[in-house]
Amino acid sequence: MAEEQWIVGKGLRGDPQFGAWPTLPAPRVAYAVRDWHARLGLVAAGLGITTLPEIAAVAVPADVVTVRVDDPAWFGRAAVAVTRTERPTSVDVVVAVLREVAQELR
Repeated sequence: MAEEQWIVGKGLRGDPQFGAWPTLPAPRVAYAVRDWHARLGLVAAGLGITTLPEIAAVAVPADVVTVRVDDPAWFGRAAVAVTRTERPTSVDVVVAVLREVAQELR
């Protein structure tokens, strides 16, 4: 996920909301937008990935997929990263490694 372009949220006054994955040291933020529809539209267009609350996963457009990410470095929390349907192989590899590490820590 470190090599991906991130689409992050921003509040009415420009304050960050639902940023890139919290344990990434230097995420590549491509876009910062206020509206969820705009964020998910950018994802659907293949312009990056984003995080969102798990409860919002049911509202994603049909041409994007959600991936639950359990990060052992982010204790007690899980989030959903959203990407376009034909996501890069690198995302699948990172998700697989994160799941393996999480299983080993349980």
